[in-house]
Amino acid sequence: MKKSQIIFFYLFVMAFSCREAYVSPVDTPALGYLVVEGFINTAGPTSFTLSRVNQFSRSEPTYEKGALVQVEAENNVIYKLVEKNKGLYISDSLHLNTTQKYRLRIKTSDNKEYLSDFGTAKQTPVIDSITWKRENEGVQIYINAHDDLNATKYYRWEFVQTWEIHTVFLPDIKLDQRTMGGQTIYSVSFLSPLTLEQDTSKYRCWVNKPSTNILLGSSAKLSKDIIHLPIHFIGPGARELSVLYSILVRQYAVTPEAYAFHEKMKKNTELTGSIFDAQPSQLIGNIKCISHPGEPVVGFVSVSTMEEKRIFIRNSEVPGWPYKSGCFTMVVENISDSIKKKAIDSSLVPANKADVASNGQILTFFAAPADCVDCTFTGKKDRPVFWP
Repeated sequence: MKKSQIIFFYLFVMAFSCREAYVSPVDTPALGYLVVEGFINTAGPTSFTLSRVNQFSRSEPTYEKGALVQVEAENNVIYKLVEKNKGLYISDSLHLNTTQKYRLRIKTSDNKEYLSDFGTAKQTPVIDSITWKRENEGVQIYINAHDDLNATKYYRWEFVQTWEIHTVFLPDIKLDQRTMGGQTIYSVSFLSPLTLEQDTSKYRCWVNKPSTNILLGSSAKLSKDIIHLPIHFIGPGARELSVLYSILVRQYAVTPEAYAFHEKMKKNTELTGSIFDAQPSQLIGNIKCISHPGEPVVGFVSVSTMEEKRIFIRNSEVPGWPYKSGCFTMVVENISDSIKKKAIDSSLVPANKADVASNGQILTFFAAPADCVDCTFTGKKDRPVFWP
């Protein structure tokens, strides 16, 4: 569950007792509370994700389907968003008049209507650079930005990490199975009996991981609007830097009100959940349910441009990086029962031949954890278009 949605579990629980059942003063909607995530992009695609989460449920959120979502300008011009999958509503790249104010209107399939306050468009400064250095045996990544006009002051960031992974073993054998008498019979054989070629098709993959924490920064207390902040730390020996790593950082200028909202959400989502913790304060954003006043909604709709920058870090740039794959092998007899008990039941897969008879029959083989032989267990085979 996303942290912005976990907050709902705590949001309206303002008291806790080990002896008495808590009765919320808020009437929980049957479908759960609406969570609105996204922003109005004045110079690019705009997208919002709508979901619902129950006050006392830790289950995955339910994505809102069949809603009518639109951006409205102060001069009554309307820009409709199109529904995609999993509660995602998007528009084509917008080129909005930044002298106008904009708001978001949502009408859900149960005829409830939600409306945000009009927001003034903010121009996000470009990202000056993304830098990194070795710290605490890992790698600390920094964001650097500034605004010569001293007009931004409040910033929010998101990022997406992508890294390349390689398997430890290149298999030259494969698992075969057939059914006989209602039972599954296992055996291993060479990938190519004539050439004994190794399989490189699942050697190289890529992993994508978006940021999950709320990332904020402010220069409001400084004489100049300059930002230099740590944004992400890669721990010592992490697989991310075993081959080639990339991070794409997105930067948003936000209003003081939006900053305060996200700062409060950040504090609330960082609670440990202990009964001894201070209870989180109620989040009040700038979007309300106008058809059912008083029904809580979580979200803050900002209006701004977005700036982004990507960097790469190669393994050769972090000499001595202590990545350990944790891979190992086990010798397994090429007998069905042995394969089942020693390999399959232990989540191991055939890697390479070990002992081969004079007639070419595999007698024993090395089995290894699946991720050490087939990278698709962890990543995807599709090479990113931006990969060097």
